[in-house]
Amino acid sequence: MSDDGEFAASLDSSLSSLDGATTVRHVRTPAAARAELVSASAAISCIVLAAPTAAGDEGTFVRDIYAQGIDVPVVVAAADQETATRAVEAGATDYVVRDDDPETMSWLAFRVERALGECTLARSHRDRIEQQRVVSEIGTRALTAVDLDSTLDHAASRVRDVLDASSVTIFEGLDDGAFRVAAAAGWSANRDHGLAAAGGTQAVETYRSGRSTLVDDFDDDERFEHASDAGPSGPKSGMSAAIGGDDIRWGVIAVHGVASGQFSDDDVLFLENIAAVVGAATERHELKSALSEVLERMDEAVMGFDADWRVTYVNSTAEHGLGMSAEAVLGTRIWDSVPESAVFREEFERAMERQEPATFEQYYDRLETWYAVRAYPSETGLSVYFTDITEQLEHEVEAEQYGRMLAAVADAVYALDDEGRFAAVNPAFERLTGLDRDRVIGSSTALLTENASATDGSDEAFASTSQGIVELDLRTPDEGVVRVEDHRTPLVVGGEEVGSVGVLRDVTKRHRYERLLATLHDRTREMMGATDRQAVLRAAVDACDEVLGDARTELFVFDEADTSLVRVGAAGTGLGDKPVGGGLDRGGVWDAFVSGEVRVVELAPDGGVVDGVERVIAAPLGRHGVLVTGHPGTVAPDEVDVELVNLLSATVEELLDRIDAEAELRERDRRLEAQNEALTRLDRINATIRNINQSLIRAPTRGEALSAVAKHLVDADDYAIVWHAEARDVDETYRPTSDAVHGADTAYADRLGEVASAEPLFPLLEAAVETREIQVVADVLDDPAWADHRGDALSYGFRAIAVIPAVADDRVEALFVVHATDPDAFADDDGLLTDLGETVGYALAATGRADAMLTERRTDVQVQLGGDRLSLSRLARRVGRAVSLGGVIPNSDGSVIAFVTSDAEPEEVVAAGRDIATRVRHVSTDDSGSLFELRLPRESLFETLYASEATLRALDATPTQTTLTAEVPERIRVRSFVDALDSNYPGTSLLSRRTADDGTESPQTFAAEMREAWTSRQYESIRAAHLSGFYEWPRRSTAETLAETFDISAPTYQYHLRAAERKLVGRVFE
Repeated sequence: MSDDGEFAASLDSSLSSLDGATTVRHVRTPAAARAELVSASAAISCIVLAAPTAAGDEGTFVRDIYAQGIDVPVVVAAADQETATRAVEAGATDYVVRDDDPETMSWLAFRVERALGECTLARSHRDRIEQQRVVSEIGTRALTAVDLDSTLDHAASRVRDVLDASSVTIFEGLDDGAFRVAAAAGWSANRDHGLAAAGGTQAVETYRSGRSTLVDDFDDDERFEHASDAGPSGPKSGMSAAIGGDDIRWGVIAVHGVASGQFSDDDVLFLENIAAVVGAATERHELKSALSEVLERMDEAVMGFDADWRVTYVNSTAEHGLGMSAEAVLGTRIWDSVPESAVFREEFERAMERQEPATFEQYYDRLETWYAVRAYPSETGLSVYFTDITEQLEHEVEAEQYGRMLAAVADAVYALDDEGRFAAVNPAFERLTGLDRDRVIGSSTALLTENASATDGSDEAFASTSQGIVELDLRTPDEGVVRVEDHRTPLVVGGEEVGSVGVLRDVTKRHRYERLLATLHDRTREMMGATDRQAVLRAAVDACDEVLGDARTELFVFDEADTSLVRVGAAGTGLGDKPVGGGLDRGGVWDAFVSGEVRVVELAPDGGVVDGVERVIAAPLGRHGVLVTGHPGTVAPDEVDVELVNLLSATVEELLDRIDAEAELRERDRRLEAQNEALTRLDRINATIRNINQSLIRAPTRGEALSAVAKHLVDADDYAIVWHAEARDVDETYRPTSDAVHGADTAYADRLGEVASAEPLFPLLEAAVETREIQVVADVLDDPAWADHRGDALSYGFRAIAVIPAVADDRVEALFVVHATDPDAFADDDGLLTDLGETVGYALAATGRADAMLTERRTDVQVQLGGDRLSLSRLARRVGRAVSLGGVIPNSDGSVIAFVTSDAEPEEVVAAGRDIATRVRHVSTDDSGSLFELRLPRESLFETLYASEATLRALDATPTQTTLTAEVPERIRVRSFVDALDSNYPGTSLLSRRTADDGTESPQTFAAEMREAWTSRQYESIRAAHLSGFYEWPRRSTAETLAETFDISAPTYQYHLRAAERKLVGRVFE
């Protein structure tokens, strides 16, 4: 680089010793030089810098060259020493100080030529090192690559790169003399492309001769033909090397360049090294293919590792075990790619360290498999064979388990060879037969035949030829006899019978069990015919004695009243006349009964449960009891005993349940029959009641109603005689009239007058009146109190008597005395007769009220009330003056509004009334005294008056006594009325009574008619006006005041009052 053209030309002429391949390019500025370096850095071998530059940046220029990684020498032609020093410090290779001396340019040319030589030598050295590295790289790849093609492709590509060749081709020689392109770089080649075997081309001649060749220029070299199909067109130079020795020639590698003389002898040597590596790779591939074919046919998993534990080989079995393909695992460190394989690491590393083969067994969790591992080490790696021994180990474990089972099994097991000699026996065989194993092995079956006899009577009990199942009686070493079952089957190995295997099973208990079970079955069938509990229990005891032999049996039944188990019969028999002792309510037998489980219970010898037995079987019989049985002394019952007793107890329980169910069924049938009879009787009673109801509706008078009821009753099938009486007439002098008696002849009707007023009938009549409940004599013939009347009962055909009160509003209207032919006639009547009495009672009461309205027959009664329960009595005592009740208005809640007059001071009455009434109001005062309105709580007096249909005429109270004047209907007994008052006001007494009779319409009849005409509000309004002095003059109350009484407005009150007055006036003047 110089801005002086003459300097560049002079330098070019001074470099006359350079070959034609070296040229000088002249650039004038650092920028142009940098551009040249970027575009053709590989072709530049030396830089000559004329310094200083125009910008004085020669040092920067030199540093930039090396900073860009361009490794070429820089020779500086400096104008002075200072400039040269700066350039050298920046990194220049050499320098020359220019002066006017003509030899300076020659000296500069020398320095440049020397730098070029050193650069060429350094580059050649670097190329050789790179070539050796590539040889090593391809060699390593050849050892680790899975397939040959990838190795050949890699070799062709790397050779082209390192030689800067235009193309590299690897040919494989085929058996027919043709060539196949195995790999290529620099041109698109088909691996199936073949070359003709014609001589003359460089590659073919190299393959045939086995010698490497170098061509500097194909145009000038006449040794070879340049075949167009050998590579891309236009190569100028080339070289080739044979792959494989003379004995086995595999192919050839050919390299071409676009420049003449591009390759040197060193490059040929490099290519030969590459050919040797590729030849080794092809040979290894062929050997590996043959070895892989062998290893692939193995069931074992085979793996190969190098010294760094990289995987070099896996067969298909190993691929399956790893769960990875060969491509995925080859070349990787096994511990990294398959971490779970670390379970083998310790053994593998020990084998490599000692360089000794290793054999071990290891479980592989991933495959749940056991492997027998054989590892064979070498200096370069390790070959490992994995054999799946899981099934083998399982067979070994299974065989060991079978051995232990045979040793532990209770049955005697033996094996015979094909000649009938014992080949093997287990310990149970020795115990059963008493023969030692050493004596038995090798002996014939005759050794056992002399101690065995067939149960079917055959001559040969235990023969080598016997097969199937045979029962034998075998004598044991202790001179006993056991029943055994010999089950023998052929032993077949590989389709050939080599002997037999047999099992001798002790079936003594089973044989005894079957025999006893048959006996128990027979006894059970006999018990099925038993019809009562005692027969079943007796059969159970007999069955225990027969099945268990010398057993002693007791039966205990559950006593619900005492909550304990009570012995049945005498000890040792199960049944008998032994007195019943104390019951069991604790202990083992009781626990077995409570749990419902059959148990073996230990008893004290003198425990008193079963005499002489210390261990018994307690078998519950459900809710019925428990069966206790056992052998005398300390002999313990065995499992067979327990099971047989369990079966027996279950059968007994079932039979007892059946007997109880049948008894319950019979009882239910009896109850149903009785119920049917009762329903039939009730149906008749219902029919009678319906007829009575219809007659009551039609009866115009009370007497006719009573007669109709009696007639219908006596017409019923169950009733022989019926008579009736008015409740008010029943006293010690009462005599039923003949027209009141129905169903009896004249003699007995006359006799009833005597019977009705004497015991025991008269107390029944009184009790019916007092209690208002039906009174019954269930059976006259069985009742001692009626002993004197048995003759009448037998003569007139009655057994039971009932007194039915006709009740209405807790008052007895009449009595009906019914004589029935059946003792059960009045049992379970479901209350129909009582309902009949109420129905008749209300009908009679209604008839009585109608009679009263028509005849106005009433009784005037004056009574002195006792005690101070009455509100008016307490008020008179508190104010100390007389108090009179003018009238009351009842309210729906039971309270009443009372209008009271008194000459006491109004303030005193109001003050005293606050403690008695819920509300007190002074209405007015005049010459006759003061009028007060009191709201009183529920009073029993008014309820009694209403219930007796009595009319209150006066109620006057003084500080010392209270007098009630009322009218009572004649049909109401005055005595009952006074008694009702006395029950609420103790000390009440009758002062006077008088019966009034007026054929004209009475005020009561008129009042009743008006009460029907008025509404409730109208009646209350006009009655309140009357009682409060509204109609007196001057008025003692006003409409406003009365409206306050009912909590309504004055106009509303006046509306109701005017309506009531209008109806009253209309009734009077119509």
